Amino acid sequence: MRALRFLLRFYSYAVNAVVALAALAMSAVILQTPDHAVRIGWLTWTYDVLGSWLAGLGVAGVAVVLLALAGRLRWLLVGFALWVLFLVARGLFFGPWQFANVAEFRQALWIVLGLLVSVLGAIPVKRAS
Repeated sequence: MRALRFLLRFYSYAVNAVVALAALAMSAVILQTPDHAVRIGWLTWTYDVLGSWLAGLGVAGVAVVLLALAGRLRWLLVGFALWVLFLVARGLFFGPWQFANVAEFRQALWIVLGLLVSVLGAIPVKRAS
């Protein structure tokens, strides 16, 4: 049981770190574009604020993962993982985004399931004394 808990926690750290770094990279590209005319279809933010929101998401994510790795404020990692899960699920399934085929829909389901597992891995568990 301990090994499974360790794997889930490691998975959560890795997924949330990748999400944060990807958000930072996308925001850098968007903010460097002269007219910020980049659109990510499943995110609901408009052109003018998309880069700023992604930068904020990235900075917050990196800070939260580093704090959790240091053993401090681990509950923030749960909140960040839930926020990412909410943003992705809402954007893919409850927004204007449309899937071209069943394979894309299935892939989106796997992404959301992976994010859900990262939320479960982020939940801190008290150690038995």
